[in-house]
Amino acid sequence: MPEELGGSVVEERSSRRVDKTTRPQRDDGPPYFVNALEPLRVMDGDRAKLCALVAGSPTAQVSWLHDGKPVKENPDFHLTYNQQTGSVGLEILEVFPQDGGVYECVASNVYGTASVSARLTVEGTCIILLVFCFICIYAFSALTLLVGRQEEHPAVKIE
Repeated sequence: MPEELGGSVVEERSSRRVDKTTRPQRDDGPPYFVNALEPLRVMDGDRAKLCALVAGSPTAQVSWLHDGKPVKENPDFHLTYNQQTGSVGLEILEVFPQDGGVYECVASNVYGTASVSARLTVEGTCIILLVFCFICIYAFSALTLLVGRQEEHPAVKIE
């Protein structure tokens, strides 16, 4: 009669004991994300990095989407995937307003597909334009005020 002893199976045959160590079954299955992507806010012109951690066996193939369109490796976009650790990343070296949107990391193997997504928000362009407009309006108002004073007091000369 077989008897289980902490990961081993012991069988009695005739008068001798045989110890057969059980081997863990391989955990084949669809990929899954251990850590999801986090939403990110960056300033226009800054660097942005989205990171996640994927697991599953066999090792997944990973791809990235930006607003539903494939992201390809290029001088501005660096895609990383360490198949041993499952670490995946997308780094944008210099973010522009058009880089804002939803980024999705998709992991697939023969058993299935998993994905995570997060929004990248690019800030700063509107703020810079707003400040520039404020400065222009202030300068124009000051100039108008000086011109108005010159008309009231012809002795004040603006050159």
